[in-house]
Amino acid sequence: MGVIRFPSSTIRLMLDSVVPGSRQVTFRIPMAMSKPDFRSYLTSLYGLDVSAVNTMIYAGKRQRVAGGHVYKRSDWKKAIVTLGNPLQIDPKALEALDVARSREQQTNSTSKPAPLAAQAAQAAPK
Repeated sequence: MGVIRFPSSTIRLMLDSVVPGSRQVTFRIPMAMSKPDFRSYLTSLYGLDVSAVNTMIYAGKRQRVAGGHVYKRSDWKKAIVTLGNPLQIDPKALEALDVARSREQQTNSTSKPAPLAAQAAQAAPK
């Protein structure tokens, strides 16, 4: 999922929600921020015409790690904002983010260690 970070690093626009000509966009916001707070934040700092703000709270997923330990990711809040006018994002900026995302995925896929079975097969004498 692409992300545009706002000056406050705790608020992120979820780019998968941006559809050209659509009036709804999705943000990931701090748990403590209320709907009126977020509406005033968007109108005062960015001059956006906000029609409605809907929020949802997502519980963090539980993860198991080696050794049987279980930890929980932090909870997060999602805000779906309906704008008076469609959000205009420069297509060149979106293309740059797509290129950066694909490069990141390529580096992540090449830096992963080989599975143990493959390492054992390579180390075994012939």
